[in-house]
Amino acid sequence: MAKINNIRPGVEVSFSDKTRTIYPVSLRQLRKLNAVMKEMENSEDDDKSVDLMVEAAQVILSAIEPEIADDPELVEDLLDIKSFNQLISAAMGTDPNA
Repeated sequence: MAKINNIRPGVEVSFSDKTRTIYPVSLRQLRKLNAVMKEMENSEDDDKSVDLMVEAAQVILSAIEPEIADDPELVEDLLDIKSFNQLISAAMGTDPNA
């Protein structure tokens, strides 16, 4: 279900510890996220791909919960593949549940 702050809608994404409302990223964050996603597309190493997934999640979470985003191991523990895909979708402004 989408929540709305004063400016834009957000989407609830369930992590392993709780549900967080994810808002579309700013253009500044989008630059960082696109760089990580492009590197992810070109990665053939599975471990490197997971590291890049964590990095992408950190970019998104940095505006929501910076204390979590600063800890890559915690981010890795909070996400699974489903929540990662929902996180990316919500950050790009689409509803992953639609």
